[in-house]
Amino acid sequence: MVRSLYGLDVLLDDLVPCLVGRERGGAIRVCAYREGNPVVELVGGRDTGKTALLDALFAAYKDQAPLARADFADSKYGEPGLVAGVHDEEAPNASPVTNLLYLVSHKLGLKAGAFHRPVRFPRLHLGLLVVTAWRPDGEGIGPPGLLRAQEELLRIVTEDRPDPRRRRAALRQWVDAVISNLGTLVPVFPGIDAVIAATLQSARDQLLTRPDRGALRWWGEHLPYFQGDGLQRLFASVWDFRRYGERRREAESLLVEAFLDDIAEHYGVVRKWNRAPRPLLLLDNGHTPAGRRFLDLLCERYGQGAGGSERPAVVVTALGDGRAHPPPQPDIRDLPREWPKISLGIPAVTGSAIRAMLNATPDYPAEPPHLVERPVSYTHL
Repeated sequence: MVRSLYGLDVLLDDLVPCLVGRERGGAIRVCAYREGNPVVELVGGRDTGKTALLDALFAAYKDQAPLARADFADSKYGEPGLVAGVHDEEAPNASPVTNLLYLVSHKLGLKAGAFHRPVRFPRLHLGLLVVTAWRPDGEGIGPPGLLRAQEELLRIVTEDRPDPRRRRAALRQWVDAVISNLGTLVPVFPGIDAVIAATLQSARDQLLTRPDRGALRWWGEHLPYFQGDGLQRLFASVWDFRRYGERRREAESLLVEAFLDDIAEHYGVVRKWNRAPRPLLLLDNGHTPAGRRFLDLLCERYGQGAGGSERPAVVVTALGDGRAHPPPQPDIRDLPREWPKISLGIPAVTGSAIRAMLNATPDYPAEPPHLVERPVSYTHL
């Protein structure tokens, strides 16, 4: 028996397939927005089926498309391997946004299905490496090997015309020291430290094999207010993140843009021609402070064109009065354009719908539909 979600099946059967480019059964679906997906926010009261919808989408697409899920109301983002508090951590080298980007880039980088290549995040991982591990003031670097590696790299990075061989050697020594001391630098990821090490390893390859191209060139172009080449600008930009406040927000916003541009890069000409499914992000409790923080950055970069036409499908739930927003429609193009986010309300359950649900046992007493309708027709906040 197929489970039905009252008022939400249209999201499962029409709206989300148009965002992902795949139906739940795997058939190709033409994407509705050629100019790029919006964020779809589902608003409703407590116990109205928001999390149940994400459960159904996760089960449907876990083998169909790159998929990541996070719960902003959970202190571990819903990931058992994390330490409690990653959703509100503020440290010189970490924030709720960087912790989330580590998690979702790892999840989207897992192989989805037999024929889909994992998404790679060279721009994002390079930025996360430097934000996480580079200590320009030397603060908190305990292991002697890491301290020596940073001091040597600092001398070379600040030179006007560093020798390329010496710089590659210093970078290799520093990244290897970072990976060896990951538990000291990133204590909030003890359950998935191997995952973070793999992330940093991919950033290491970018630094050593393509020093003036690809991801590093992207950072150089997006940090025009710093001096030097791409590497020097990237390392200097860490001060923005470490100063907190608006400067940190700007640094986080650039990391979100790197995340989106990596996805767009992954979906190049060949994958467009093959109509490869887009990644799907399922984000629960977007009304929380951690949720609003990330979604504001995401929508801001969407509004500035990041990711272009190859943006991921993003479905986020939020606690609120669903009556203030239009209900889901079969064709997302018929919905009001609240670009770059479309907010939809969970429709109230009616007595006729309750009677239809109870018809599986036609001899039910007459009173239950009325008794059930009274509490569920309100939006409980």
